[in-house]
Amino acid sequence: MGSNFPEVWADDEQMSGLMSMIKARDVNPNDYDRKIEFWSDMIAKSCDSERNTVFTIDILKRRFRRGDQLPGSLNVIIQHMLDIGEITTLDDYKARNQNWLQRGYRSFMGSLWGATNDNQTEYVHLPTVK
Repeated sequence: MGSNFPEVWADDEQMSGLMSMIKARDVNPNDYDRKIEFWSDMIAKSCDSERNTVFTIDILKRRFRRGDQLPGSLNVIIQHMLDIGEITTLDDYKARNQNWLQRGYRSFMGSLWGATNDNQTEYVHLPTVK
């Protein structure tokens, strides 16, 4: 993403706050909304600039590493984006185009192998697909 980072990326004080863990919205709604908006926008721009709609939390950590800082709340951002329908899991995206037999087989195989690590779950940024 390199040169596509916003100006605030160079501001150590502001970025320290944006990189920190998100507190619950009812504790500080302004800070919560600011971080959700900032990171959702960063994810959208990175998908666009990388020309790749699929990402994992680990990929985002590499993209958004700032020195020794990593974004502290990507899991919260991802959950918010899932909740509003901005992203979906790659498995769910693929399932939309499968018949009932394929879905049943995939579900059965998934139950045999167990869940994947959340940091490895692949997500699709839907606005970038369009």
